Amino acid sequence: MGRELAWVCAILPREYATRVKRLCTHANRGIGLSEKVFAFPLHISLKKSFMTDSFPEVREALTDYFRKRGPFEIEVGHLIRHEGMLWLEVVPAGGLLQVHDEIDALLESRFGIPRHRFDRHFEPHISLFTDRDPRKIDDMYEAIVDEFEPQRVTVRRIVVGAERERDTFLEL
Repeated sequence: MGRELAWVCAILPREYATRVKRLCTHANRGIGLSEKVFAFPLHISLKKSFMTDSFPEVREALTDYFRKRGPFEIEVGHLIRHEGMLWLEVVPAGGLLQVHDEIDALLESRFGIPRHRFDRHFEPHISLFTDRDPRKIDDMYEAIVDEFEPQRVTVRRIVVGAERERDTFLEL
């Protein structure tokens, strides 16, 4: 099998994600930012992508964890400009922090996968756009900033994947 890059993400509820995508793609008609982020369901990375030699076992351990864990709530916040990107902030609190910490502990203790700097200073977010042209990022920010107010949503879907494997979607 060999060493491969793996990931674990929380998928946003479909109705919320559809609203965000529709808003962003409509505003983007006159701006021209890449919309590649919308090819995959909108998500929050629950752990920095990591390398593993044993993805099937990692997938099984994470699947077991989430089946026992069940759904959890998150609070999606305001639109933020961050180093050439536009994010929707996700408040790092409650169930989300617990899930993040438990995933880190599970992967480190059972598979020797270390905590990445991203994981030690967890900044959960939902990426919307990236671009090297700060003017485009500023234009998009101004076009949609007033559309986002803090909102609680329930995560009921998780994806666990690796570069040479099909993504595994779990319903919680």
